[in-house]
Amino acid sequence: KKYLLKYSLRTPVDSTLAVSALLRQATSPYSNLTALESRPATMSKVEHEIYFTSPSTQSSANIVFRADDQTKYYIDNVSFYEVDATATNIDDSLHFVYNATKTLKSIPLSGTYVDVKNKSYSGSIDLQPYTSAILIKKGSSSTSSSSPTVSLTSPTNNAIYTSGASVQITATASDADGTISKVEFYKGSTLLTTESSAPYSWTWKNVAAGTYSLTAKAYDNSGNVTTSSPVTIIVGSSTLPVVSITNPLTNSKFNSLADIRLTALASDPNGSISKVQFYKGSTLLTTQNSAPYDWVWNNVPSGTYSITAKAYDNSGNITTSAPVNITVGTTSLLSMSVESSQLLSMSTDASVMNAPGSQNNRQYSQQASLSFSVFPNPAVKSINLSVSGIEHAAKVGLSIYNTAGLLMKNMILSNHSQTSTIDVSKLNSGLYFIELTADDKSVKKQFLKIN
Repeated sequence: KKYLLKYSLRTPVDSTLAVSALLRQATSPYSNLTALESRPATMSKVEHEIYFTSPSTQSSANIVFRADDQTKYYIDNVSFYEVDATATNIDDSLHFVYNATKTLKSIPLSGTYVDVKNKSYSGSIDLQPYTSAILIKKGSSSTSSSSPTVSLTSPTNNAIYTSGASVQITATASDADGTISKVEFYKGSTLLTTESSAPYSWTWKNVAAGTYSLTAKAYDNSGNVTTSSPVTIIVGSSTLPVVSITNPLTNSKFNSLADIRLTALASDPNGSISKVQFYKGSTLLTTQNSAPYDWVWNNVPSGTYSITAKAYDNSGNITTSAPVNITVGTTSLLSMSVESSQLLSMSTDASVMNAPGSQNNRQYSQQASLSFSVFPNPAVKSINLSVSGIEHAAKVGLSIYNTAGLLMKNMILSNHSQTSTIDVSKLNSGLYFIELTADDKSVKKQFLKIN
């Protein structure tokens, strides 16, 4: 095997002495394993290297330094490595040749060489009088060992964590012509930890809020070092986002198979909203990645539902809104009475609608001469009313109610002798009822609002 000894040497006196070193068996018969190698000792501290080749495999050995016993020597920074190297005689690869004569001189060469102008010479070189040349032997440069490869596999780039989270850092490393001696993990230029064996993984605990650049450095047995590509992670503060559902209102009622618009407002005090999700109970309905956070739930079947919204911020924090409860089901309105609170009450008499809160407590019959038609039905943005039987009426009023009996629109028709257009674009999808009143008569119809 081959070994490299490195050490620093100096002496406090000016001398031409040297210190020698060799490898010796650690047990009897304590035979020398290598020849004695000497290095000069000077008053200045000098770094030395000695390359040893052991002729046999030994389980252990000693490094022996030899010096005279009359002079003080200081040896430190001693390190010893097993290496894969080849000793090269500098004279075999680099030649300085010259001609100090007055005539042309041919100088023999053992091999092929090139000069500083990359001109090739094989076997010999002819030099003019009083000239010289520096020659480099072709193929003399040694091939260094390849560098290791390393990459971070966890976390992923731009991963987001909450403040105080634990971050698992993992790397893979390999070396084509050797072995990995260690892998270091860094936060910027700060060393986090050193892993001496695979798998190269470490948990960074209780990470404070901030943005960090992580790298891994791999070292091989030849001392080569490679740094991985950086991975950026974002660790956010513990401040949570804010979210609320603005539509529909809680306890709203809808007709079966209605289209219901879900709308939420979301914000984050110290970051940004990455997405908002709408849920029906624990079932995800939709994910909205940008504002406005708005979605139409189509053809909702009959039932009672609890709707929530979840807001996610750029730090990975999550907030769930207060629930909004809605009821979806078919409601049969046969007749209605207008109370003073403007809410409709149901009765089973299909021909009569009483208004006890009105001035005259009028009786209205669906068979009266007052009538109107509604089109289009279903409607999207507006409805048209074509009214008859009110040619001599002093005033014609129109009211629109939802299936819960809540007054949604109330107006006086300005030109009741012709077709009137009513804007219903702001109404939610569902079933509505129109009541038309003229003097002592009233008639009602229903229409369906869709988006």
